[in-house]
Amino acid sequence: MALESRIARKQFPEAMLDQVKSTVVFTLSAVGDSFFGGSLTVFWALATACLLTAGQAWAAFALGCALFAGLNAFKLGTFILGYRQGFAALTRIRGWDLVNWGRRLKVLNAALLVVLWALVWPRGMEPVAWAGGVASVVGLAYAAGRLRVNREFLVALGIAAGLFFLWIGIP
Repeated sequence: MALESRIARKQFPEAMLDQVKSTVVFTLSAVGDSFFGGSLTVFWALATACLLTAGQAWAAFALGCALFAGLNAFKLGTFILGYRQGFAALTRIRGWDLVNWGRRLKVLNAALLVVLWALVWPRGMEPVAWAGGVASVVGLAYAAGRLRVNREFLVALGIAAGLFFLWIGIP
């Protein structure tokens, strides 16, 4: 909007709008997808699942309200920042280092996933079987993420392996 108002005042040529829009939109979208879609949303879901599994429904609700309010405050704040500062806001947003914060959140998400597994895993299971299950999930995730093996095939393989171990008597 800052650019559009400057174009309206004839401070910039009209052709500049389309060039800047496409560059800024795709760049900010990539940062937003990485931080919000790939890290913060996953943290929100895992933390909520952990709290609900632990029987803390009110804490899960409070976390959801706090993160929802924070997300909307971030949107409003960056909108106001962009409107007031124009392109200078991009330099300021870059200084927040959202990409690296997203990476840090992904490490926290891995820890939350282990907590969730510990909360939902059957209590009577032997530690060796538990470790084997965790290793299987990590291996399947590695195959899907790094080796680009079809996820549906990996899920079927995991289910087949679990049924095979049950059939031969290994819990």
